[in-house]
Amino acid sequence: MPLDQQEEWRPVTGFPNYEISSLGNLRVCDRHVVTANGQTRFYRGGRIAPTRNQHGHLKVALVRTPGVKEWRYLHQLVAQEFIGTRPDGQEVAHRDGDEQNNDFLNLRYATPKQNNADKRAHGTHLSRSSHPGAKLSEADVGAIRRRLAAGDLQRQIADDFNVSRATISAIAVGRSWQAAA
Repeated sequence: MPLDQQEEWRPVTGFPNYEISSLGNLRVCDRHVVTANGQTRFYRGGRIAPTRNQHGHLKVALVRTPGVKEWRYLHQLVAQEFIGTRPDGQEVAHRDGDEQNNDFLNLRYATPKQNNADKRAHGTHLSRSSHPGAKLSEADVGAIRRRLAAGDLQRQIADDFNVSRATISAIAVGRSWQAAA
């Protein structure tokens, strides 16, 4: 962030009690709420601490309707309010590859293809064993390839590694794990 950049706060579209900042901070505003018994109660506002998803993106729970939380990603809220409406077919990309740097100057709209190219360039693209859903390691795939070359049945290999036959077939024909040993 440039040293002379001031934090600017703007209302979050669709959530009248919240404001997002140009630096990626979120706060709830002071508000009066009518309770179930008809009384009015004052709530002091303040900053909201985000949580991280499994990929490192920061998310927050916003309340539009009492008792109903709606989860939103901070980078999407910042882009919406400081860059503008997201064009169809595009997503929010982090220029520096840091999913936690939600300064609006670090965000831009990009196609999924452009965003994935950025992730590969930054070294943050999740693939192979770095993907949170991966069941196999690079060593497993190497062993699978050796067994395929030796003529073992895909069904038996799939059972031994506790994966589907489709997974073994994709490895055999190079649809997945293309660069694995």
